[in-house]
Amino acid sequence: MKKLVLAATLAVAAIAPIGAAQACGEEPLATYSTTLGGRDHFNSNGQRLTSIGQILQQDRANVNSRNIRDAGDQGDGYFTSVTARGQIAEWIEAGWIDDAARARIMEGSGAVTVYVYDGWIEVVPA
Repeated sequence: MKKLVLAATLAVAAIAPIGAAQACGEEPLATYSTTLGGRDHFNSNGQRLTSIGQILQQDRANVNSRNIRDAGDQGDGYFTSVTARGQIAEWIEAGWIDDAARARIMEGSGAVTVYVYDGWIEVVPA
């Protein structure tokens, strides 16, 4: 019985980092890794951003329209327009964020990988 419980635990642990969409086989529209530095935590008026959606939206604006990149920022090919970037906050709310990725974003301390799906976004540590 102990071996069965151990095997089940290891199986769950093996797929847990994969994320919801990858586990069900949905293909992302775009995937990118990014480092969310200090400039990503403030809007163009200098106001501090307080939500993950706002921070990710500012990061994509910095990368795609202002050519402001932190080390490790990748292009995404999807959030190149203001209209597309305007979807980020809503899609974050509909999506899934790993707890470690959430902490990295809010603290500005590390890289995350973002999977963009039709109508939602998944964020995991890079």
